[in-house]
Amino acid sequence: MGKTGGGLAAVLFFALLLSLAASYLQINKGFSYFRATFEYPEGAAAYSEKAVPFLVFIILQVAVLFYLGTRHGLVSIVFCDLLLFVLYFVSLYTPYYPTMALPAVFAAGAAYYYARDGLGFEKTLEKLGFFSSNIFVDTVFGFAGAVAAILIVAVLAFALGMIGITDDSLVRTHVLDLPVFVALWAMTFSPIGEEIFFRGLLFRKFGLLASSALFAAAHVTYGSVMELVGAFAIAALFCYMTARRKSIIPAIIAHMVFNCFSILSMLLSS
Repeated sequence: MGKTGGGLAAVLFFALLLSLAASYLQINKGFSYFRATFEYPEGAAAYSEKAVPFLVFIILQVAVLFYLGTRHGLVSIVFCDLLLFVLYFVSLYTPYYPTMALPAVFAAGAAYYYARDGLGFEKTLEKLGFFSSNIFVDTVFGFAGAVAAILIVAVLAFALGMIGITDDSLVRTHVLDLPVFVALWAMTFSPIGEEIFFRGLLFRKFGLLASSALFAAAHVTYGSVMELVGAFAIAALFCYMTARRKSIIPAIIAHMVFNCFSILSMLLSS
């Protein structure tokens, strides 16, 4: 699909990225305000200010499509727009689209980073560590890692509680408000996307401390200090597991099991 490698990964990544931007910027409202600047001249100033997000999105889309066209050819532009059209309309029917799409953006972005240099599908997965030399050992390692993560979080919660930091209820409130399908997504697909990006790409490029700090920062929206500290510690553990097994499969399994345990325990105790 184009002049250089990674055309398919590029289309998937940029379509997801643009759909995420469209959802965050609420371009459906922005378009209405943009149209209103012409239909109601007397309120043009007020409407044009509210239309700024829509204009920002248009500039972003043009830049992305120009990049796709020059690097991967005209066909990539067509497929990206088609996929963006579908994803955008999906986003209109759930306010949780950004939560669900972000891990997919992570995974597609990491895949494109390696695939753009002309690597094939299998080589890209190998670069990301998405393979297993012994699935039985990796599975056992993954479950052991999940138990370790649960114990680490318990110890950290106790230690932070001793100094008066007990804001884990913020995370509980957030989780309990999630629809069932979003909770299931967080227990299955989200860990895959996050591990591909944070351990498969960032850990390999920037090391344990930087990738773990960025993983913790990705959880800042919960507004919980306990969540930030716990996320950093768990990320460091997953980095160790990835380095030890030279694969992200154990970290994916551990992440899935940990999320399942955390979410189910919150639901059962509510």
